[in-house]
Amino acid sequence: MLSAERRFLMELAENLVGEEGRKVVSIIAERGEITDEELAKILQKPTNEVRILLHRLFESRILKYRRERDEKIGWYVYFWRLTDESAETIYTQRKRKVLEKLKKRLNYERQNTFYMCVNRDIPRLTFDEAFNNMFKCPVCGAILEPYDNTAIIKILEKTIDTISNSSS
Repeated sequence: MLSAERRFLMELAENLVGEEGRKVVSIIAERGEITDEELAKILQKPTNEVRILLHRLFESRILKYRRERDEKIGWYVYFWRLTDESAETIYTQRKRKVLEKLKKRLNYERQNTFYMCVNRDIPRLTFDEAFNNMFKCPVCGAILEPYDNTAIIKILEKTIDTISNSSS
């Protein structure tokens, strides 16, 4: 039976990097510690792809590693394991990071006026970008129209409020 902490780590890994993330966490949980080469063999994936997954999981604080120098070839061998941090700590830190990003985006939306081309599916332009293009589409030359971002602001505010008021 899986502990709640391990289930949380597996779900978080899956949300971050997909089903492969869940598999990696599951394998490491069973083994306790494993090298990237061993993991690549088990997953039947190239070592460089597995290393990318491992580093993304490390950046998210799900995994830790220790390294030892291979005396024969002089390279380091990395041994990966699950983090010692509690799931609650990881959750709280991830929540804080998400809130920071959402607040930055909300601030950006509130502080800018946007323009769009009605003829093309191009990204919105800020007032400064539109001004630099003389309020003409940089692709087709059509006159840019103001873009109302009120709905985006409301969604961001609601999301921030929901996350801020969620438990833990």
